[in-house]
Amino acid sequence: MFDLKRFRKDKKLKQGDVAEKTQLDRARISHYESGKYSATVEDKLLEVFPELKEYPRPDESEAIDFKIKYFEGEKEIEYLKKLNLVLEEKLADYKRLLLMTEKIIENQSKPKKAEDK
Repeated sequence: MFDLKRFRKDKKLKQGDVAEKTQLDRARISHYESGKYSATVEDKLLEVFPELKEYPRPDESEAIDFKIKYFEGEKEIEYLKKLNLVLEEKLADYKRLLLMTEKIIENQSKPKKAEDK
């Protein structure tokens, strides 16, 4: 995937401009920019804008490192602490859900007794 948004900004293009030049729907351009990969869209983009290859999308770890640099103020730290609490709660919920589904699968996988048949 390529960083179409950065490419557009550098070239002073709007999503509508890219859509018009590639003859793709603007919604498909938007989806691609938001990370929803489509080989068809990417092929058409590269056909019209071969220089897009010079705009690789940063991998997730690079993006996270970049964002962390901007979370240094007191407000941001408080926000991150609250976010961390919410995520820990969600993680606990997901773990409980995972255990429940594993038990259901385990119970369904057990051979049935003759009296149950």
